[in-house]
Amino acid sequence: GQCANTCFQITSEPPQIAIGINKNNYTHQLITKSGKFGVSVLNQQGHDYARRFGYSSGRDVNKFEGLDNVHRGELGILLLDDCLTTMEAEVVGTLDAGTHTLFLGEVKNGEVLQKGEPMTYAYFRATR
Repeated sequence: GQCANTCFQITSEPPQIAIGINKNNYTHQLITKSGKFGVSVLNQQGHDYARRFGYSSGRDVNKFEGLDNVHRGELGILLLDDCLTTMEAEVVGTLDAGTHTLFLGEVKNGEVLQKGEPMTYAYFRATR
């Protein structure tokens, strides 16, 4: 798991999203190897998750250790329970963006878990 600041819709039919991941991140390696990724959209109270998943590397620590409120989606991806929505996607394309790769994924599964406002990068920076 990692905290990413960008996930956006590309198309609605088929449902596709894109995420930008730094090539040095362990998550980049895992997405490249597995061909899939998951997204858990944090609510505006998700500061602890943003810190947990954003300030350390999965190469060094198990970021999911001790979390009871997670589940595996239909594609086998670990997702948070305490978030607004989750999505699981299979990679259907990539774009080399210098330091990052833009992964294009076709959404295979999704669920709405809560109502509320999403945690944006700007909101996190302003309220951390």
